[in-house]
Amino acid sequence: MKFTVEKIASMPMFWRTLTPFESAFIGQQQIGSVDEESGGPSEGWDLISETAFMLATETLPDDQAFAVAKEKIARLDNVKNSPISSANRRVVYQLRDAILSSIESFDQETRKWMPVVPGFAALRASEADLLCGDLLVEFKCVSRNFSPRDVRQVLLYSAILAETGKDVSSFAILNPRMGCSIRAKLQDASLQLSGRPWVDTRLEILSSIESYSRIFVPNRFESPN
Repeated sequence: MKFTVEKIASMPMFWRTLTPFESAFIGQQQIGSVDEESGGPSEGWDLISETAFMLATETLPDDQAFAVAKEKIARLDNVKNSPISSANRRVVYQLRDAILSSIESFDQETRKWMPVVPGFAALRASEADLLCGDLLVEFKCVSRNFSPRDVRQVLLYSAILAETGKDVSSFAILNPRMGCSIRAKLQDASLQLSGRPWVDTRLEILSSIESYSRIFVPNRFESPN
């Protein structure tokens, strides 16, 4: 059995001792408001958001970006994969522009879209959204406030990337759809989330993942005779 980063990030019990003050951190750091819906389509936002993101990366022609986004959404569970209507295509391009506007101040020279985050223990390899130098960026184009699992996701990515020698020192979680964001240095965030410096929190996260993996995937971690 392999676990996704999203799965682990969605498990409150796993994080209870790792980041006990996450709700307070989010409340203090969140910039902007999502109290009201911003309008636009009432459903199909998963595909709209993924397509807008793929267009923003400018790694593929538009038609291919639409197709790749559709394939990615089709692999997700419990997500409606409806075709994008002509009206919603306009929303896609508006959201793409909002994504690009949200990162205008970030270092363009070191910008790397969809950096690979290697697998670790029983965690599958995955892709983060964006690396700008030592800044890890994740986009959440949703009509809600940021949640603990959003922060946990960037902590997991940052901890695993550090194991591969990537120097990630800060993160940003952006919601271009609603115009809100969280940005923090990992050291400052760790002190507020757990009361410990980032190096300690990072090692504890990785150790907990390894322990969790041994419980649920024991054969994968047995030493050879």
